[in-house]
Amino acid sequence: MNDSEEFDARVAKLHQPDRMVGDARVLARAEEGAGGVARAVLTAVDETILPAELTFASEAGETLTLSAAARRLRAVTAASDDLSPEEVAGRELEPEEEDGLHAALDLLVRFARGASGTVVVSERRGEENAMRGVSALRLIGMLPPDAGPVTAAVPPAPAGDGGGGARDFLAASEGRLRASMTRSPSGEVTSGGAEELAATLAQLLDGAGSDDEPALQLWAQQSGTPAGPAFGRALWADGTVLAMAFDAADVAPLVAAFQGSIND
Repeated sequence: MNDSEEFDARVAKLHQPDRMVGDARVLARAEEGAGGVARAVLTAVDETILPAELTFASEAGETLTLSAAARRLRAVTAASDDLSPEEVAGRELEPEEEDGLHAALDLLVRFARGASGTVVVSERRGEENAMRGVSALRLIGMLPPDAGPVTAAVPPAPAGDGGGGARDFLAASEGRLRASMTRSPSGEVTSGGAEELAATLAQLLDGAGSDDEPALQLWAQQSGTPAGPAFGRALWADGTVLAMAFDAADVAPLVAAFQGSIND
């Protein structure tokens, strides 16, 4: 699958209704292999913006509960005794502690290898705290070789934006954004919209490094708040970064607005 096809598939997925089993969302099937299940679990973490407790289960009966926020795995909250979680359960994950990260991944792989039938995730609102956690994308890249290759979810935008960038995007998206926060190349931050979303948007801005490729990133699955906003982050070639909150139904118009902002 090339970058364009992968991007189209990502957008199409955002419009598909979630498959549900009771109160749980279907995440994967065990026949996808341990690698597929493990990546699906970490992808669910990567799609989580606001603090949430994610409980994963399969028809084998084992469960794994993870604390996630801002696309980061903060801690392993609990796991079935059969998974031998003693080394990592309840332990805050730190980016610098490689042993802790590998212990958490080993636990995840044990869950994935023991899974059978349908793998589901149930979500509840988590607590705000000072835990830093570790990027889900970093953890995906650390999965063992039998987890298979890791590919980018969204292709990068062209190297030059060729237009007004964030200014054009905001003009084309008028009325579709619940809130936005923009950081200019000089570091100046401006914001608008719902003030209660400002802290989450600031986290998204902080997560965009100076060496990131220009891109549009969308997270339409909002854990713990079924009617809550979806979130996104746009980066342009001049270094401008924009974080946004929007209704998931507006994914397609926002994609078109971003494409227009880099192709004009």
